[in-house]
Amino acid sequence: MSEKNNTRISYIVPSLRSGGPTNQLFMIAKAAQKHFDVEIVTLHGEPSSISQRSRFEKDGFRIINLDADKIKSLFSLRSYLMNRRPSLVHSQGFLPDILMSVLKSKYKWMATIRNFPLADYPSKFGRLIGYPMALAHLLAFRLCANAVACSSYIGAEMASKGVGARVIRNGVSPRPSSIHKSLTALPEGPFMVSIGSLNKRKNNRKIAAGFVLINQRSPKAHMVFLGEGPEADELKQVLGDAGIFAGHVDNVYDWLDAASVFVSMSFSEGMPNSVLEALSAGKLCLLSDIEPHRELHQLFPDRITLVSLDTNDDALAEIMTNLVYEKSKKDIVIDKDILSGEKMSQTYLAFYREVLERESH
Repeated sequence: MSEKNNTRISYIVPSLRSGGPTNQLFMIAKAAQKHFDVEIVTLHGEPSSISQRSRFEKDGFRIINLDADKIKSLFSLRSYLMNRRPSLVHSQGFLPDILMSVLKSKYKWMATIRNFPLADYPSKFGRLIGYPMALAHLLAFRLCANAVACSSYIGAEMASKGVGARVIRNGVSPRPSSIHKSLTALPEGPFMVSIGSLNKRKNNRKIAAGFVLINQRSPKAHMVFLGEGPEADELKQVLGDAGIFAGHVDNVYDWLDAASVFVSMSFSEGMPNSVLEALSAGKLCLLSDIEPHRELHQLFPDRITLVSLDTNDDALAEIMTNLVYEKSKKDIVIDKDILSGEKMSQTYLAFYREVLERESH
């Protein structure tokens, strides 16, 4: 019997909401689909405006939506596992990881760690809710014998908390793009672009404050945000006509191709998919001086400029201006193999086979 017919891998995720984790899932599952019987299991749905479900369906993935609330999700997932009996379960996300830590005894289980909970959850949900969530997630990861960290930084941070994890760095799949101004309403002048949720953790207020000073000197320059979030209205008010808010877009590379510089001033990250995409598109990147960005800076020092989170607005604006008009670094060729989604996916496949072989004895 072939490997594909004999082995089922079930990916357990909260939803197929557009974003870095879902992009990573697609690449990994697509590679696994060539060798294994693959099922994508979502605990709940997502709004159609931010869903990648159709993308998975077009590639022939079998998608099972348990459509369960948080209270019933444990029972719904247990019922699915008992009925489908996967050879290996790969979870991704807070609730799937928590549920699998409870149900793990009967199943081969691995989990991908995409953030450092103690850094992310308190800032996102507040200390009262976020800190207990972080402790719960850390406990779940300690119970996972086959945890994977998406960056060396995450691996080191988790190790310091007693969680052993293999490092498989995130990758991206280069996509062909062409610039269609009529479709994307790209600005005529130079612009910087930021990709991701418009929330507190992404520190977009810092970007806006610096860019306002640029726009005062260069009225044709624009700051483009691709994404949505609770800070959108505030950012629009600060930037005025200098800001372009495109929301969630399917043609990220169209924007990246046309942009002068990619910028992210996040307080914390795992291994940011948006930065990987920007590097793959050959963009100069202005990034906050945090560990995941430092990890990438070591790999691409000529493409990345790091700036301290406490840099004042005037100094940030000057750095932004210099990068926008930087000429000498525009044609530097980087080793895109480091960013390869195919390489990442094949490393996951090798780990799948290792886990299946090891735990079959």
